[in-house]
Amino acid sequence: SYKMKILRNLRRGRPTRALQILNQKRVKKVLDRVEIDQARARIAAGYFFANKDREALDLAVAAANRSRKWVKLADWTAGLTAWRLGEFDLAAKHFDKLSTSDDLSDWYASAGAYWAARAHLAAGNPEHVNLFLDMAASYPRTFYGLIAVPQLGLPLPFDWSAPPFD
Repeated sequence: SYKMKILRNLRRGRPTRALQILNQKRVKKVLDRVEIDQARARIAAGYFFANKDREALDLAVAAANRSRKWVKLADWTAGLTAWRLGEFDLAAKHFDKLSTSDDLSDWYASAGAYWAARAHLAAGNPEHVNLFLDMAASYPRTFYGLIAVPQLGLPLPFDWSAPPFD
């Protein structure tokens, strides 16, 4: 299947070949819009890991703008790539969208919110930082929730003391 060919090329570190397969007319005839954007998001991640940031950003932004509701990975990759390129306003936009998506895992919700806070700060929008840190901190059992809580000056909601020895 075409999906398997695309995934196989991504596993082998060949995002350009995966994109060539996706762009074939016969492939576009059998995949729907969301499936195409899911593949674009995966290929964008492949480009990101290969340090081909402009290619990653272009694909991830296109996939996110067209199928954001179903392709959460697109905003994540777009945000990380924009951050790495120093495009902090764009990074904040994609992390904002990710953190407020429906049906999102706690990990992605806290990660999106935490990175939205960082991107807003880097973009010179400090008025948005605490809102997104609060969102990240609302998931204290995730990595990003754990690092957001002390940044807000709050105590961690866990009792780390050893039980009494008797």
